[in-house]
Amino acid sequence: MQTQLLIYIAVWGALAAFGLGLLAISKRKVPISIEEAKVLWKIHKQDTNCSRHKWKPLAESNGKITGFKCECGYKYAQKGLFLTGRPKSLQMQEKTRTTSAKSIASFYASANQQEPEAPTKPSRARANRKSLLK
Repeated sequence: MQTQLLIYIAVWGALAAFGLGLLAISKRKVPISIEEAKVLWKIHKQDTNCSRHKWKPLAESNGKITGFKCECGYKYAQKGLFLTGRPKSLQMQEKTRTTSAKSIASFYASANQQEPEAPTKPSRARANRKSLLK
């Protein structure tokens, strides 16, 4: 009778230890800001000498960005441990950050456009002609 009790306690203890260990190493996706995704993409380009010019944010169903995907096929997803609590700074950022699908799409469109060329200044001769005509 006592040996059965010891076996039950040992088995349940082992299962509990295994479950806690599994929870300790399991990970979840952590939201990041659009700026952080852009910086991480630039780091990817520098580290791998990636020649691609576009990236796409990876968003969950709730609209929060969790990573990015480069045109070359590289994917990055920010992950954190499941058991760790969220830092208060992240909680505050989430309250102030409103990331909807519309804002993600507008940022995606603006981030992938090439920078426009700087407008050229009119030449001095043209400026002089205009002043003479007045």
